[in-house]
Amino acid sequence: MSKADIESVRALFAGLEEDDYEMASDCLADSFLFSGWTPRPLDKLEFLTFIQGIKEGIPGLNFHLHNIQQHDHTVTARWQLTGYQTEGFTVPLLDLPPVPHRPRSISMPTEDLELILQDEMIVSLQVKPRTGGGIAGLLSLLDISMPGT
Repeated sequence: MSKADIESVRALFAGLEEDDYEMASDCLADSFLFSGWTPRPLDKLEFLTFIQGIKEGIPGLNFHLHNIQQHDHTVTARWQLTGYQTEGFTVPLLDLPPVPHRPRSISMPTEDLELILQDEMIVSLQVKPRTGGGIAGLLSLLDISMPGT
């Protein structure tokens, strides 16, 4: 167990919140997969592009990472996404419709995370969404339906 694993997780979310995508990318293994929050898993580039797309419309998006615990090379935590939509945005890699500008506060339910690390690099980030969570929950707060729902 290494405290560096937890520091890698903290650095990832600090980079995402500060729009420092180089810092965030440096925390992710080339084989990284993000799952559970989107209709399909996203690889490293897709994940960073996805977050950038959301942050175009919700620039102050905060992940409120808490309850961080480590067990061997697995880090568990919780997040609660909050922010304020200031612009419209698109997330083309998920075939979502453009999200129009609807100035409003966003407060998502708290969701559990499991991150797997190897050599202090995050190889997997799995979100265990709750009712009202995930990308469908975010879009619902913005009065947008997921395609196929």
